[in-house]
Amino acid sequence: MPTPGDTSNWRKPPPRPEHRSPPDKGLSHFEQAQRSHGYRRPAPPPPKKKKKPPGRIAGGLGLASLGVICVGLIVLGIVMLMSNNALAVYVNGERIGYLPLNRETRDWDPENIQAQAVAHRARSVDAAIRVNERVSLEPVRANRRYHETLDVIIREVSQIFTYQIEATAIYVGGEHIAIMRTRALAEHVANWFINAHRNPDTTEAIIEGWEYRTVIVSDGDLMSADAVIERLDREVETIIQYIVREGDNPDLIRRMHGITLNRLLEDNNLPTNPIIRPGDVLDIRTTRPFLSVRTTQDETRTEVIPMEVIRETNDQMALGDINILQEGREGERTVVVRMVFINGQLISEEIISATITTHPETRIVEEGTSTTAMPDWR
Repeated sequence: MPTPGDTSNWRKPPPRPEHRSPPDKGLSHFEQAQRSHGYRRPAPPPPKKKKKPPGRIAGGLGLASLGVICVGLIVLGIVMLMSNNALAVYVNGERIGYLPLNRETRDWDPENIQAQAVAHRARSVDAAIRVNERVSLEPVRANRRYHETLDVIIREVSQIFTYQIEATAIYVGGEHIAIMRTRALAEHVANWFINAHRNPDTTEAIIEGWEYRTVIVSDGDLMSADAVIERLDREVETIIQYIVREGDNPDLIRRMHGITLNRLLEDNNLPTNPIIRPGDVLDIRTTRPFLSVRTTQDETRTEVIPMEVIRETNDQMALGDINILQEGREGERTVVVRMVFINGQLISEEIISATITTHPETRIVEEGTSTTAMPDWR
């Protein structure tokens, strides 16, 4: 028995158990056992703060904004569906096609489209044309797959036009000769016709009374350049009689009249190397209607310079008696004369130079004036 006060054999109280945290809810039995043996799981992250739900006012504004956006999108879609996106092209009230409506085409003028269509048709007929149709544009809403390019529209519009050709009529001396597509072509024919009758001696060649007039015709009334030249050649045929002069030869004669040597020989039944003499008459057949060919020819001539006669009176001589005090003589000069011909007819002559080869001498004559009878000394 232990004695009172002896505490050596007292049983030691059991050790105080370690303070253990209460098992976490949500841990498995194995995890709780691990924790009881000193294992510590990392502390879980702090819980996220929950967002405070919006108030009633803020939520109402958000819904209103969303509604406004939806309504705006709907209105925009309706506007786009109902707005114009094309230009309808009409010719005399008939719709031809659609052009896309954009910044470039918004201000387009129908007159410009019509002018381009007329130019396109004019190129196809190679002439200036006039049309009766009118082009108009109208903004409309059209399916995009029906939109055409400007080139396609112009080509289609030009095919619809009924047109008349604005051509140039040629008149000579008030007489209608031909109708050609353009004035430039008619001027080309006139120049060709003039140049064809020029020769080295030609100073001027013009068509008398040549006139251009603008007319409206059909395509069948037009004539080609070759047809117009042929008609000009055969329009009027004139045969003139030319008298051969001193110094003339066949080549000089044909050049004066602007014809070929073969034509001159054939019309007069002359051989290849003809001999012509002054006074011979040649037929000159000219087929140059209304054409005036002006030529010049220089000719050297010898002319006599008349002598001057001085008459003196002598009252010692009987009336009617003449006494030659100085015989005198005529002079001589060489002149170059320029002759002007129009279609072979001599129009004028002009002296362009003169050289005196022999100077004239004055003749002095003494004439009696006395009426008194002289004494007879015989």
